[in-house]
Amino acid sequence: MTDLTPDKDGNIVIIRLASFGPLEYYEWGINTDNQPYELYQWCEDDFYEDSNYCKIISKEELLKIIDNQIEISSKNGSSEDVSKYNDIKKWVESRLG
Repeated sequence: MTDLTPDKDGNIVIIRLASFGPLEYYEWGINTDNQPYELYQWCEDDFYEDSNYCKIISKEELLKIIDNQIEISSKNGSSEDVSKYNDIKKWVESRLG
């Protein structure tokens, strides 16, 4: 299972998707207040710097993101990742009730 240890800010990062053209990333996880969140960070230059955000999302939205990763992993034939994301989904459901 993915390391679900809190990062230096106390957030548990569940999924991080990065792009290298342009350099940006999305992150989904659970914050220090036990709330699911979505973060977007533009990293390439300051042109879209004002587009950065971090917002609270619902448990259902977080589970949908995890389900999307399960579907992508399944289509790519990665049974190991499907298993990993299913374990993460169960952990999120138990953590967030």
